[in-house]
Amino acid sequence: MIDPPGELAHETEGPTTAGSSRSASAKTNDHAVSPAARSSISRLVAGLLITIDISSLLFVLAIYRFSTLARPVLLVRTASGLLTIGAAMVMAAAILALGRHLRRLTSAPRRQAVLMILMNCGALVLIVTAGELMLRLVQKISVHKPAWNLHLAALRDWEETSAEFRSALGKSDHLHSYHEYHPVIGWTIGKNRRTSDGLYSSSAEGLRSAQQGDVLLTWSRSDVVGLSHPKPYRVALIGDSFTFGYEVPYKDTWSHLIGLELGKDFHVLNFGVMGYSVNQMRLKYELEVRPTRPDILVVGVISHDFIRDGYVYNFMPAPNMLSLPYARPRAVVRDGRLTLLNTPLITPNDIFATDDVHKLPNLQHDMAYDRFEWETSAWRMPQRSFVLRFLTAWPRPALAQQEASDPGIGALGQQVLAELLDAIHRDGAKAVVVFFPDTFEMDSTNKYRPPYAMLAPKIFREARVDYVDATPCIEKVPADRRFSRSGHYGPESNAALATCLPNMILRKVFGSPTRL
Repeated sequence: MIDPPGELAHETEGPTTAGSSRSASAKTNDHAVSPAARSSISRLVAGLLITIDISSLLFVLAIYRFSTLARPVLLVRTASGLLTIGAAMVMAAAILALGRHLRRLTSAPRRQAVLMILMNCGALVLIVTAGELMLRLVQKISVHKPAWNLHLAALRDWEETSAEFRSALGKSDHLHSYHEYHPVIGWTIGKNRRTSDGLYSSSAEGLRSAQQGDVLLTWSRSDVVGLSHPKPYRVALIGDSFTFGYEVPYKDTWSHLIGLELGKDFHVLNFGVMGYSVNQMRLKYELEVRPTRPDILVVGVISHDFIRDGYVYNFMPAPNMLSLPYARPRAVVRDGRLTLLNTPLITPNDIFATDDVHKLPNLQHDMAYDRFEWETSAWRMPQRSFVLRFLTAWPRPALAQQEASDPGIGALGQQVLAELLDAIHRDGAKAVVVFFPDTFEMDSTNKYRPPYAMLAPKIFREARVDYVDATPCIEKVPADRRFSRSGHYGPESNAALATCLPNMILRKVFGSPTRL
């Protein structure tokens, strides 16, 4: 049976009309979404995108911090591990919620949501790019602190740092050639040395001297110099660069000048070494000063000498001090006595031949070590991004603030000082502790004054150590001529010390400033 043409035409047009009707309905529904509904959809999508952005950032930061831990079990036992888990869960939930929401939307709202997602991605790309450019202009991933905010962790590069120190080690005319490695003390002044600029010379015994190769230990207890007493008094000075006379010619150092001031009744020897901590002074006395049998020990201390006792590697707190590429003897107090953790000390060549800074021995005992300042092997490529390094370094208190507030530094300083003074007294010598104020301690209004300012007097008081304060001596010099550009005493301050220190020392030792 043949259908009538009219009926065939009607059935053929049916589906087309229905499809057109559904399409029109969809368009009507798209246009039927109210402005309030569209705003609600936008807020939901924006909220999910913000959640994804923040949780992604936290996940990257947390997994980076967690990745430096040795054991995976710490994932649920550390703050960074728990944050990694939490950020991952929030990020995954937000992505799933966004996907489900997009599938439920009709075409027009979906297009709006996709546009928001694309704009969010574009904004993130622009922010990261702008951040990279800005950070590359104002900061450097190498060995320096950011000049514009010292409270931020440095972005340091071990390959560049080790290369700079290896290069310095290969230069015979560099200042470090004046020193030599010591397996216990860290470093000492080399015997019969002279720097290329002629400013520093050392004696045949390894003490600072007027001329290279001078013989200073010529005194004998059997010598008679024609005075009523049978011998001159041997005075040994131990300390850091303030005692050594850094940046000052030998003839202008206070150590040389007090010898002239005291006269031939006293034989002054300068055992000061640049960069020493109080613990290194203690070891210097035990190993090198004690054999000379001094009668009087003058221990010159600045506040930062106590902070240095918390370091293991010089390059950690002082990455530009290429002249001292050494490790330090790190002491801790155990059972009421000092114990050295890292002797014999690693040599400079071995330090900077290490392929990964985190592999250096006893690094965990270095107060200046922050593992997040340095690149790590697993993140070497991503860490080429300044933004990643900047974010993963996280702002923290300045290094000086952390060091000065560490309760262990004060206790360690007191113990080191007590054992040094006990050793001197057991040997029958007289000890005089002298406090040398630095440029910050002489100017209490300086806005850059470090937190450890006046730390030395505080430790002296807590340890009940009677000491000589050299501040009145330095105050005699006009403020603009007291210090060199590096913050050490200039010639006038050295002369002022030589004028007033002898009387202070004699009064401490003999109870009177009268010359004997």
